[in-house]
Amino acid sequence: MFPIGSAEQSLVNALGTRGTATLDELVDALPQHTWNQIFLAVDRLSRNGTLTIRHVGRLRYLLTLASSPEPRKLQTDAALIQDRPR
Repeated sequence: MFPIGSAEQSLVNALGTRGTATLDELVDALPQHTWNQIFLAVDRLSRNGTLTIRHVGRLRYLLTLASSPEPRKLQTDAALIQDRPR
């Protein structure tokens, strides 16, 4: 496993608390880090298997720690389906 930096640790802590979040939710929840730092942390953590990324709609992705359940999955998916243009 790669060494975990500050942004990576913050992201893991946030997802450990939240369970599942979008990239935008994490950017809002971690104001001490830039969007670029969070995006890079997501890239690193997904490549080493620490978190999973699931595409749920146009430009929408859900992030989850690889070993955690997805308690908000059904609620978030339903909300995203309603947001889709028809």
